[in-house]
Amino acid sequence: SSSDRPEVLRWIVISSINSIMCIPCLYGYASVIFIHPAFAAHINALSKLVLFSSIVHQLCFSLFSTLPFAVGQVQDAGLIFLSGMARIIAEKILERGGTEDEIVSTAIVLLGLATAALGVVLVVMGKFRLADAVSYLPMPVVGGYLAFIGYFCMEAGIALSISEPMVGFEGWLYLFNSHAFLLALPGIIMALMLVWVQRNVTSDAAIPIMMAVIPALFYAIIYACEDGIDGARENGWIGPESPPIPATDVFSLVKFNLVHWDLIYSIIPTWAGM
Repeated sequence: SSSDRPEVLRWIVISSINSIMCIPCLYGYASVIFIHPAFAAHINALSKLVLFSSIVHQLCFSLFSTLPFAVGQVQDAGLIFLSGMARIIAEKILERGGTEDEIVSTAIVLLGLATAALGVVLVVMGKFRLADAVSYLPMPVVGGYLAFIGYFCMEAGIALSISEPMVGFEGWLYLFNSHAFLLALPGIIMALMLVWVQRNVTSDAAIPIMMAVIPALFYAIIYACEDGIDGARENGWIGPESPPIPATDVFSLVKFNLVHWDLIYSIIPTWAGM
């Protein structure tokens, strides 16, 4: 009916804003989780896999949550643990002389099992009303954890900007290279602008508009320059060109006969922290 149209339009606008906010973040999350160089050749397919899993998560949360205000949106809280587990898996398999296919298959399966197991733990905690136990965590511990997430995301963002793995404090030494610093500078400036807008502009549309304007402005500048896209790619402003990956190929990444099941024991401490 005509009376329902404003409501439908409102949800379409909200969903569009959520997509503008989430989709770039999800590709960034994929690059953070699979930051180890062993995943570089498969990052396009892995990014689509992360996007697909996030869609499933968002649908489940939106459809089945008992909270009337529920918004399905993937958070960054578990990134450091997923990235840590993926790095452990890659390093262990490389030490054994394994292949990239073994690393990718093992990482996808074990990370999937880890997140599913965490979901079971959360359901059990909710069922038996154990969530209050979180209140016994000291605030400095919670604050330190959240601060480290922010630091980790900042480090990962700069690593994406300069196309170099920044694992540990020694990764910051890349910024002493003038070209790497130049590549990182626009990202740092845009991040500071987003922080300022978030803190000082009260409009709900401000951040989504910024998220849309920033890439549009970037490509406008690229096309205004004489070198164009090819020159920007050659100078490191855009990632190297890679062949498109059909969506069906994402599900062929996993070969169960290549999975190192014994590495479950190696990632249990990290999973317990998550």
